[in-house]
Amino acid sequence: MSPLDPATGRFIHALQAAFGTSMARAIARELARGRVCARPLRGGEFRRAVELGEVGRPVLAGVDFGTRLRLGAVVNAPGFRRVAQDLGLTGRQLTPQARHAVDARMAQRFERARLAGLSPVPEATAENWLRSDLSLLTL
Repeated sequence: MSPLDPATGRFIHALQAAFGTSMARAIARELARGRVCARPLRGGEFRRAVELGEVGRPVLAGVDFGTRLRLGAVVNAPGFRRVAQDLGLTGRQLTPQARHAVDARMAQRFERARLAGLSPVPEATAENWLRSDLSLLTL
């Protein structure tokens, strides 16, 4: 990837604030593709970068949505069942109220990650969050 000129670097920083770190990095890679010098971006390239962010944001949210589905407590998803079984949790501990509370805490964590630009969240990270939440039920 060719180096970006200072103005473009500031623009990428603004994209990071608007769309998150993961998306800003992807946009920077796309902007640098095929460039042989660190020339300033042209108007059309700015528009294209913003469009990439706008299109990419829901895609990344969709990745997290899929992870949340695979680990959902209320829906008794396969990932949830596996982690609960690993922790030796029983039906008595996994009440509907406890499941709703787990899903609510997971939703908060996904939202904090999104706001920090850390979306999509790797499934292993989300599973660790779930394991941490469910371990509180074993106390």
